[in-house]
Amino acid sequence: MLTFGARLSISTIPRILITLISLFELLVVLRVIVNLFLRITQGEGGRISYTLEKLTDPVLFPIQRSMGGIISSTGIDFSPAVAIVLCEVLSWLIKLIF
Repeated sequence: MLTFGARLSISTIPRILITLISLFELLVVLRVIVNLFLRITQGEGGRISYTLEKLTDPVLFPIQRSMGGIISSTGIDFSPAVAIVLCEVLSWLIKLIF
């Protein structure tokens, strides 16, 4: 259990990790939705799009780099889908271990 002191118990660490992973998944999904909306309406990104990009780019860029051939041949960026699947696998592994 979580105590009010500076210590965290072992049982709260997996919950915190899973919460952070779920939050990142939500950010990736929001980024995809905002980008899709902006492409449909041909609008400008603004602060929301910029913030979502800055929060998700550190994870999505390595995935995009490793999938460079697929993106260039199809023209579709699958990196958000891959990131979501990786987050789900990571959450599953954390639940399995703890």
